[in-house]
Amino acid sequence: MTPKFASDGQVCEMQLEQSHFLRNEVDLGDGIDQSKISAIIEQLVPAEERGRKMNTSEECVGVCQTEDEYSNIFVKVLSSGNTRLIKIKWRNRNCK
Repeated sequence: MTPKFASDGQVCEMQLEQSHFLRNEVDLGDGIDQSKISAIIEQLVPAEERGRKMNTSEECVGVCQTEDEYSNIFVKVLSSGNTRLIKIKWRNRNCK
């Protein structure tokens, strides 16, 4: 995970990708397992912090991009084959 911070020190954005360096091995897998994405988001930004779900959009042109819009955050998942990246951005926090 790569966080970005607002001037008050709160996280304003997170970018997540598959960890490749594990305890005693290297995982060269492509990306975050689709079945784990909801659990990861729930753990990082619980439903009460995300707020009300307002919209979902999806676009696929080579790379698929799904964006869930909540009252407090945006969650974007980019995928191409088995490669998946997650970006979480807070609406009311401006990154430095």
